[in-house]
Amino acid sequence: MNGITRIKSHLREKDFWQYGILFVTDNNIFDKLSIDYLEYYFIQAFSKTQYSLENHDLRKLAPNVNMFNLSTLNSYTLQIQFLLEAMGISFKPSTSVEVDNHNDEIFHARSQHQASIRLQDGKYILQANSIIKAPLDHTKDWKDGGVFYLRSKRRYDQFVESGKAIELDEYSAKIIDDMEFNSPSTPAVLCSGRAENGWVFWEGLNKKRENLK
Repeated sequence: MNGITRIKSHLREKDFWQYGILFVTDNNIFDKLSIDYLEYYFIQAFSKTQYSLENHDLRKLAPNVNMFNLSTLNSYTLQIQFLLEAMGISFKPSTSVEVDNHNDEIFHARSQHQASIRLQDGKYILQANSIIKAPLDHTKDWKDGGVFYLRSKRRYDQFVESGKAIELDEYSAKIIDDMEFNSPSTPAVLCSGRAENGWVFWEGLNKKRENLK
């Protein structure tokens, strides 16, 4: 029941997510300390990947779990990680990779932006050294009441604060590793600081899509 309450709370208060995955036990054995440890473990695991975390508390310190319970909890983490990976959620460390131009296709942003993506295994990879931008100030006044601005600013700040991007000035930063996205529009927004149609933002990408129809 607490898990459902948490999801309902996110529906009311959070705007960065599209779906949730809830893990439960059949005998309700996850107490508060167990949940704290599992949350700590997966925050630390995902912080080393290309994913951008929205957690205010990044759980730098491990909960004080005794050695007997720790073994059981680590067994749970392996099972959960296996299930998440089976659903396409990667735990691979965020590292720059050598691009094989024969297998991957690269698409550059419009001329005024210094960024590029490549297609790889159905994902859109924003390439290392691409420049990302804080949301433009005028987006605060959009009819959405500033939702776009706040969401984009939070994402941008998280990249910088986590060390995944190096700040160049007050409004821009350079990402240091490749970043994986499920659509072309999210990295387009990140690189322009405004709402974008990713199929148009990345030159040649829409033509590629049309040719595949």
